[in-house]
Amino acid sequence: DTGYTDHPELERAALDPDRDRDVLDDDDDARDPLRRRFLLPLDSPGHGTHTGSVIAGRVEGQIAGAAPLATLVPIRAVHSVVQVLDGDVARAVDVARARGCHVVSMSRGGRGFVGLRDAIRAAVADGIIVMAAAGNKVGIVVAPASYPECIAVAATNADSKPWSGSSRGALVDISAPGESVWSATVDPDTTPPTFDRRQHHGTSFAVATLAGVAALWLAHWGPQRVRERCGRAGVQRAFLAWLRAHGHRVPTGWRDSGWD
Repeated sequence: DTGYTDHPELERAALDPDRDRDVLDDDDDARDPLRRRFLLPLDSPGHGTHTGSVIAGRVEGQIAGAAPLATLVPIRAVHSVVQVLDGDVARAVDVARARGCHVVSMSRGGRGFVGLRDAIRAAVADGIIVMAAAGNKVGIVVAPASYPECIAVAATNADSKPWSGSSRGALVDISAPGESVWSATVDPDTTPPTFDRRQHHGTSFAVATLAGVAALWLAHWGPQRVRERCGRAGVQRAFLAWLRAHGHRVPTGWRDSGWD
């Protein structure tokens, strides 16, 4: 994502400062600089803090993540969650694999990624669960969620009804809460940046929620045990099978052309 900040709802105990990486600046400090590039209104400073708190925010704060004892390895890979012709995300997935991550959560989407499908394929073959946001306000499932090697996550609300802005269709694998999700927020346009908490909408938060669920699933069974039983290449397949057996696959009508 865009990196992390010192937001009190993204506690330092939740972060692994020894394995983080900034792919954009090619260093080992994934801190979000909270800058908007000139004439690029789609930049998303602070977004990594938002999604990180949904995954692994600790219970000591007002917001607890889906997996509040998970360890988050921040990898700064994007300026914007809307991506076109980008190779940095592929490098970020390779870094996650090299540094021993168990789950890769990507709250971004677009078209024309360079090398990303190969990087995801290699990560899944190595026993990593890889998932991405299905997309917002565009209807179709965007890459990398659209790749068959990647779990595509759509967004629902508290009543398990589809969020109106979520992408949908046959490429969706699973849905998760993505409407009115409480998360840590950052206003990068103040000096110093303002830290707050508020509700957000989007498949970014649905995939973050599911990443926390994947961390809990691995913690319950043990990553090594799962790999020994399923083979490294079978870990993601086993997780999907568990979701389909015990979770809500998709809401009624999700695969239709639309819904009311």
